[in-house]
Amino acid sequence: MIANGLTEDGILTPKKTNHWTGGVIKSILTNEKYKGDALLQKTYISNCISKKLKKNNGELPMYYVENSHPAIIERSIFDRVQAEMARRSSKRKTKEVGTKTELGKYSGKYALSERLYCGECGKPYRRVTWSIRGSRKIVWRCVSRLDYGKKYCKCSPSIEETLLHRAIAEAITRTAQNEGASTDRIMQHIKMYQAQQDATDILKKQERLRELQKRFDDLTSIDIEQADTGEFDEQFESLITEIHTIKDELSEMESQKSELEKLPGQLEEIAVIYRGAEKPSGSI
Repeated sequence: MIANGLTEDGILTPKKTNHWTGGVIKSILTNEKYKGDALLQKTYISNCISKKLKKNNGELPMYYVENSHPAIIERSIFDRVQAEMARRSSKRKTKEVGTKTELGKYSGKYALSERLYCGECGKPYRRVTWSIRGSRKIVWRCVSRLDYGKKYCKCSPSIEETLLHRAIAEAITRTAQNEGASTDRIMQHIKMYQAQQDATDILKKQERLRELQKRFDDLTSIDIEQADTGEFDEQFESLITEIHTIKDELSEMESQKSELEKLPGQLEEIAVIYRGAEKPSGSI
């Protein structure tokens, strides 16, 4: 689903093609370089004459270096992704009939998948479409009842999806009311986040941009003979790339900051509606 979405949006892959696959997504999600680490000697030159690279499948030792470079993804987030991928790949089967292996297939298409379980037999519920006299109805049903009828699970109900959604929305509302969730608390968190962003990320990037600009100015002051040798071409290219990257990031952060500044007003509008919904029936 992620690959299809990126393809439809016209976003280019790391190899500058416009077709994304699940394999490309997986390689990105498992690339340790994003969290600041590096696994060295993933490939090696098998023949010094042809210089052909070969994937290292254990022929040579690999070396894992932590914090080898600045990370672009928080380590905790990256590690949670690895844990979730491991959970999905080791998922036990839920459907008995028609399965050939002991492993099931993970699906994240519906929010309630693997979250609803039968109170009688403990099996998960599955989303199914019923066609009754030409009309269609979406319901959630115990997989044991779907596979075996009433042989093992005799009394579990089929639940309409609209009723489930309504019950979940009401439960969330009750929890928010009982635990004292308020717009004031939410706005405090927004302001704290705004202050944190202003005091850390933006300032650090601005300082880094000044450093890069100074190094760029120093390089442009070299004499013509040195410049003609091409010795500093790679440094120029690296500096220009990083300068443009930081400028783009600063622009994005300023845009996010602008959106955050609008939130308190939007939140107050929601609060007015929320308070109105809390009034007893018949009140004006």
